[in-house]
Amino acid sequence: MAFYSEVDKNFKQLYENRENGDVIIYAGEELKELRAHSQVLLTYSSYFRGVLSYEGAKNYDGHFILKKSNIHASTFEVILKFAYCGPTDLHELDNAVVLKVLAAAEELGFHKLINYVEKYIIKNLNDFSREDPVKMLHIVASHETFEDLKEICVEAILTEPDILFDSGKYLTLEENAWILILKYDELIIDELEIWDY
Repeated sequence: MAFYSEVDKNFKQLYENRENGDVIIYAGEELKELRAHSQVLLTYSSYFRGVLSYEGAKNYDGHFILKKSNIHASTFEVILKFAYCGPTDLHELDNAVVLKVLAAAEELGFHKLINYVEKYIIKNLNDFSREDPVKMLHIVASHETFEDLKEICVEAILTEPDILFDSGKYLTLEENAWILILKYDELIIDELEIWDY
């Protein structure tokens, strides 16, 4: 056991001292510079295995340079911390951030993180569905990977449609989310009630 705790400690130190990492990621709209080690990213991410194995990928001064403006830097930090340090306490994050981490993990191919976050959302589904049902539905409807989570989230909305319709945001629901809900044909709400919304 002492050996594994020493390895954990070493990876945490590596995470905290990433300035010598050979991967430079410019993340978010502000293009904040984040550093990482290619070997860590290659271990966990199918996306990075593809991008970093490309022959022309090394660019500046022996570093891999990547730009991911669609993933906020703070979301990327959560993913990097998971890659270096293992599972983190998701209770420390806002539910909106957890959903962003799930979507980004799917885009980047961090499959272990996807499974970890999905289990957390399912365990805390009541909080997620009540806090922002539109965002939750948008994310699960937009990603093919989340089939189990998709079904569970839709069932929660179908059994308690007021969660969605009372939120006031249901009008912003995207087409793919509406299609997902309507294909189940089990919405427990009177059709005349829908017109009240």
